[in-house]
Amino acid sequence: MHERFDKFSMSDVLVPTVNYACDGHPVAPVIDSYVETNLRRFESAIAEAPFDFANARAAWFAEGRPPAGEFNRNPDLVTTLETIGRYLRSGALKLH
Repeated sequence: MHERFDKFSMSDVLVPTVNYACDGHPVAPVIDSYVETNLRRFESAIAEAPFDFANARAAWFAEGRPPAGEFNRNPDLVTTLETIGRYLRSGALKLH
């Protein structure tokens, strides 16, 4: 879709997402509700088949609860997106 319809480079398209992940964004009550519901699902899934949930827990449940009305920041996502952008600019990574 990006390759066919977008006028901007993917690294430029990623800039607003990097800014939100770095600076944070307010978590709307409806998103808080979805996140809390999914936490219960993940907790059940972990009990049945253990998997690493540490990154998601740190990103969305740092205080042990969803961050309703607070600013959510995700420094790990910033690192990932900046790395993708760097590889795209260098030509080492191509999206097809």
